[in-house]
Formats: sequence, C-alpha cells, structure tokens
Amino acid sequence: MNMLDEAHLGSIGDICFVNGKLVSVAEDSILKVFNINKSKLTLVKTIEVPNCEPHSISSNGIDKIILGGSKKTVDVHSFSGEINTETFENPALAMKFQSEVSKVRFNGTKWVVGISNDSHLSLFNTETQQTIMCKPGHEGCSVKSG
Repeated sequence: MNMLDEAHLGSIGDICFVNGKLVSVAEDSILKVFNINKSKLTLVKTIEVPNCEPHSISSNGIDKIILGGSKKTVDVHSFSGEINTETFENPALAMKFQSEVSKVRFNGTKWVVGISNDSHLSLFNTETQQTIMCKPGHEGCSVKSG
C-alpha cells in the first residue's frame, strides 16, 4: 500500500474527490490534483487559485468545488470537464465571515456548510441561493438571500 506523505499532498492537507481524482489544498493558493490508480497517487497538475488562500476544500464529486480560507468567504466554483485555472476565475459567493474559514463541507446535493475560526457556522443552499447564518454555539440562526 502506498503511503501518503503530507509534503507530497500539501502543507495544509485538506482533500476531496472530484471526477475520480484526489484534490488537495496545498500551500497558499495552490491546489494539487492527483490521479488514483490501484495503490498509487500520481500528481497530474498544480493549480494556482487567484485571489484566494484556501484552507478547506469540498466537492459534490462531479462539477462543483467549494473553497474557504483566509479570504473570509466560502466560494462555489462550478465547472464542466477537467479542473483547471479557469475553474476558479468566477466563483459564486456563498458565505461571508468575520474571520478566516476553517472548514467547508458539501453534502453533494444542495447544502454547503462553512465554519469560521471564531466559531460562526453558516449553511448555504445551492438550489435557493439562501444562507442560514448562525452565531457561535449555533444560536440565533437567520436566513439571508444569496
């Protein structure tokens, strides 16, 4: 079995799967895309994400990548075909936070969750473009249109 080392995947190391490939958040604004073949990972490409330093990544596995990080936003990147630099040029803003985004997750259908360093949590519905914003401790949630 092939061992995955942190230096190879990236220094931050959050990962997701997109179209049968492994995508990892590396250093600063870099994503790494890997092919998975049997028990071996092969680096296919390195992509610089403009105007973003992602800390967390998620995907529906098919045509959407969700990024959150130092920009204090959660962005939805839609694409068709292969992931490339153009994938990240015109994101849809899903959420804004007061501090850096520490974690994003996508349930693969319509819900994106974002959590910031100051413990704020928000949910974004990709179908209705509405955001449910919660204060620390997840109290006082309110819905806002996107």
